[in-house]
Amino acid sequence: MTTTAPDQTDPTPHRLSTPRALARLIPFAKPVLPRLALGAVSALGASILALMIPLILEEVVRGPIASGSTVLIAWGAAAILGLGLAEALMVWLRRWFVLAPATLMEYDIRQTFYSRLQRLPVAFHDRWQSGQLLSRMMQDISMLRRWIAFGLVLLVVNVLTILVGAALLFRWHWVLGTIFLVTSAPLWYAGYRFEKTYGVLARQSQDQAGDLATSVEESVHGIRVLKAFGRGSHALKKFTRQAETLRETELDKARAVGWIWFWLVLLPDIAFAL
Repeated sequence: MTTTAPDQTDPTPHRLSTPRALARLIPFAKPVLPRLALGAVSALGASILALMIPLILEEVVRGPIASGSTVLIAWGAAAILGLGLAEALMVWLRRWFVLAPATLMEYDIRQTFYSRLQRLPVAFHDRWQSGQLLSRMMQDISMLRRWIAFGLVLLVVNVLTILVGAALLFRWHWVLGTIFLVTSAPLWYAGYRFEKTYGVLARQSQDQAGDLATSVEESVHGIRVLKAFGRGSHALKKFTRQAETLRETELDKARAVGWIWFWLVLLPDIAFAL
């Protein structure tokens, strides 16, 4: 994320590295870290419970189903149902723990951002378009909130889940673990390519949304001038071109998401079914 405002006339704007940019979130995240940690623990608990279900099924197949004991099969089904309900409870707790703190952090960041804008010199606002500032205040900060509440937590939990799941597969049979590693390599590569493509499209969408907001504001403030000189149709055509460009970028983002869902979800399901 670019946290410093580039000079509109500077062809080489200053950009912070990702670790340094994320370090700026620490003062805002400190008050809510306990609840975020509890949310991560709840998410990890949900993943562990989900991984326990195949283990219970294994014992049910080896024991009650092999022996034909109806009572033990019923107990096994009840245990699986209990694990499913416990997993749902953990998912609910994860959301309950992280949503309110993440929203509070978003509020604090937005307040700090606005206060900072008030202290900047007028020359800064002359260089920056007001629509771009509005885009940063609304879209970018909302994205930070979603990343803190879900992206960061699920990133850590999913990595641990993959490691534990791989260990279980190797425990059952080394062939299963090897198949997992081999088949997951194309998925990791597809995810990496998606991140690069989607990152560029997301940045373009943010900039184009800011330009569109700037055009709306300028047109509203200059409505008398536009009418006086008969430039209303020209302003409308310019706005329409910008809106169409933003629409195409959003469609490209949707296509990228559709392709990643095809490669990571539908294609493995189709291969498994065949």
